[in-house]
Amino acid sequence: MVTSFLGAHALPPEYTDKDQYIADVCAMIPAIAGENLADAVDAFCEGIAFSPEQTARVFDAAKAAGLAVKLHADQLSNLHGARLAAEHGALSADHLEYTDEDGAIAMAKAGTVAVLLPGAFYVLREKQLPPIDAFRRHGVRIAVATDCNPGTSPLTSLLLTMNMGATLFRLTVDELIAAAPGAGCWWNGSRCHVSDVDTLAQATVLTTDERFRERPEWQAGWRALSAAAGVSRTWGDCFGYLLVATGRAEAMCDPVMSPWDAAALQPIIEEAGGTFTDWNGVATAFGGSVVATNRRLDAEVRGLLAQTVPTPSSNQR
Repeated sequence: MVTSFLGAHALPPEYTDKDQYIADVCAMIPAIAGENLADAVDAFCEGIAFSPEQTARVFDAAKAAGLAVKLHADQLSNLHGARLAAEHGALSADHLEYTDEDGAIAMAKAGTVAVLLPGAFYVLREKQLPPIDAFRRHGVRIAVATDCNPGTSPLTSLLLTMNMGATLFRLTVDELIAAAPGAGCWWNGSRCHVSDVDTLAQATVLTTDERFRERPEWQAGWRALSAAAGVSRTWGDCFGYLLVATGRAEAMCDPVMSPWDAAALQPIIEEAGGTFTDWNGVATAFGGSVVATNRRLDAEVRGLLAQTVPTPSSNQR
């Protein structure tokens, strides 16, 4: 879980002076950093929100406190927010419908990720498309996100977001599913890798829940794996797979997974250096029985699980 402090998103009704509010936001940042309440500081640079100068003040305060920065930029007009984000080394810039060529070039040089939000674009009935061609031309890394919020993007499905990215923004299937083929797995601006633990007795193994109880014959494999591992936990869900990708767990398994969940997780695990297969060792994005490992322990983990390999039901095929 990565958290951001988005204090500079809108002027609260109790304030009338934006500069005073920005000063108060900047004053909050040292305490937020000191108590580890956020990993980054975000802001909204737009005519209806805060100016580039006010945004820069927030970014300066964040950097002084040792926090990374992100930006909602160029959504409704071109205030050169993308370039501002890049100049401050932002991890990412969101929306970007009105970003110009100079902004795309600056983002490419800084390594700032372009986060496209088709849900907000759709709900607000926007007409200006983000400069996808410029991002491609200059090598800007592109991501899509739900921007889940009740006001402008009441969207929780990443699969639907990917579909909208293709239909509304003309992103290609490779860009949407693989994200960054051959470019690795990235977490909060840093490249992440699976762990190098090679002894199961020192490993952390996870599963989502107690669905193993649904079929008694599935239980033997999980019990054997749990007994051999250093630590075993349930209730992992998607977070468990991300723990494997970031080197904080060595294996995550599920006897049943739907294709729409597996398709998003496979490239994350593989780009981080791990394996994402069914319990027979076949790489798959189609669900069924699934296990993700740090690769070093793959054969041993699957050997224990495969005492009884689950057969997916028809709705998982």
